Amino acid sequence: MNLLVPRQSRHPQLAVEFALFVTNSENQLAFAKEANVLPSTKAALADPYFRTVKENAPPVDIARAVSAAQMNQAEVLLPPLRDIKELQRLLYENLQAVLLEQKTLDQALKDAETTWNSRLG
Repeated sequence: MNLLVPRQSRHPQLAVEFALFVTNSENQLAFAKEANVLPSTKAALADPYFRTVKENAPPVDIARAVSAAQMNQAEVLLPPLRDIKELQRLLYENLQAVLLEQKTLDQALKDAETTWNSRLG
């Protein structure tokens, strides 16, 4: 997830302060514990809550520690693309056509590929 301050914000300084509050390590740690997710800061991720597993721990505690330990090797699977929303729209529209039996899967993939490649030049 992303947290940003729109340029049109009426109170940009207050919005920035809120974003910094939400994303600081202390609050990320508290949020991650409540929401059962991994935090977005390295300092919060280093907390013993994510790093230690007691003997006979339930599977969720083991999974949390394994997930936290793997964060250093994590990669973004989708590289940043300038027009990613347009690519998503093309794929969704073609997927919808498949689900509505208006196109075969192969034709939908070919159509999305052709359209996307033509936009890339």
